[in-house]
Amino acid sequence: MTGRSLTERVKKLKCNRLDLQRLKEAATAYHNGTLAGKKQSLRAVANRFKVSKLTLQRYINGKGRTMLEFNATKQKLTNAEEDLLVRFILESADRGFPLRHREVKQYANVLRSSRLGVNSQPVSQAWIYSLNPEAVKSWFDIVEEFIVKAGIPPENIYGMDESGFPTAYSGKERVVGGRGTRTQHKQGGADRENVTAVVTICADGSSIRPLLIFKGKNIKEAWVKGNDVDVFITCSDHGWTDGNIGRRWLKDVFEPETREKARGQPRVLLLDGHSSHYTVEFIEYAIEHNIIVLGYPAHCTHALQGLDVVCFARMKENWKQEIVNYEDTNFRPVDKNEFTYLFSRAYKSSFIADNIKAAFRVTGVHPFSRDMISEAQMKPSLTTSTKGTFPMPQPSPVHAVMAAFSANRPTNTIKNTCTTPPCTPSL
Repeated sequence: MTGRSLTERVKKLKCNRLDLQRLKEAATAYHNGTLAGKKQSLRAVANRFKVSKLTLQRYINGKGRTMLEFNATKQKLTNAEEDLLVRFILESADRGFPLRHREVKQYANVLRSSRLGVNSQPVSQAWIYSLNPEAVKSWFDIVEEFIVKAGIPPENIYGMDESGFPTAYSGKERVVGGRGTRTQHKQGGADRENVTAVVTICADGSSIRPLLIFKGKNIKEAWVKGNDVDVFITCSDHGWTDGNIGRRWLKDVFEPETREKARGQPRVLLLDGHSSHYTVEFIEYAIEHNIIVLGYPAHCTHALQGLDVVCFARMKENWKQEIVNYEDTNFRPVDKNEFTYLFSRAYKSSFIADNIKAAFRVTGVHPFSRDMISEAQMKPSLTTSTKGTFPMPQPSPVHAVMAAFSANRPTNTIKNTCTTPPCTPSL
């Protein structure tokens, strides 16, 4: 099969490399070699290797630079930085987070700013097309490598997902009405609002404290009322996760809540990988604290994400019933002051040990089984996560970025930067 023709840029680069190779060979021949018992003149050696006599003379005398060496000074990244970036791209793909072009540009700019300062000129859009990261491996290859072969026990395997919970039920249900009426409308609240829940479950059947994200500027005391499952509560301008919340969740919720049970061993965190779900800062913190972050492939969470398949499906049904019962009893819609109490009731009846274990079992994570996912389940579908950018903050400080780029695999050493869990239920 005929391959694509090389671009002029690639042809010129190859030509420059060949010129440099011939120049080095010519210099070696001039210093060490003779022909027919006679020492060769500089001109004869240059003609023999088809290089410029003047260029060869300057190269032998240590003056000037080759075109390849000169062009290296114009590169956006040094060779060492390029190698570092490529390693990070491949590592990300292997873990289920293949980088998009804008993310590669972002990380490249961080590397440049670490060497040239924050005001350095960023890389261009054309620069990104010179990089060609490998395709991401299949999901079960990732699970087998980082969980099964690594010997991660179920108590250190976690899955995290987020979902929106409305304060009013807007679905369809059967009711009693006038004969012949196909659709009976029901009065609903005009101030329907979503609250985002971030839930984390463990393959041993346990779960850590969920996080509720209300829409607002400040946390109100009334929102904490009825907090029977001790949820963390925070707020954002839009009511869903953002980069700052994601970073704080990993640092202030997940790490301290799972640290004692891990006993210094690696923890695996499974989360959606179809969107911008992690940053250099997020991954750098995870590596420092021995947390292996694995991302689900895009458009497959309907079959692979245990929280979507089992837990949230049950939770949505229980949440609907809590809302309906409240409205029927109090003759008014649910507002944010009652949300935490009703959420706690639905959560306790949904996230029980059997359901949590089933979430990992039916998706083939634990016990590990590729056969649990049928071919029909793997058909493309829309992702089921709610709108959000969890967790995607802006690039971290340079020292953190460089630490993340330099690390290939988590170690067995935990750096305890937080010795006690948060003392309040809010972030």
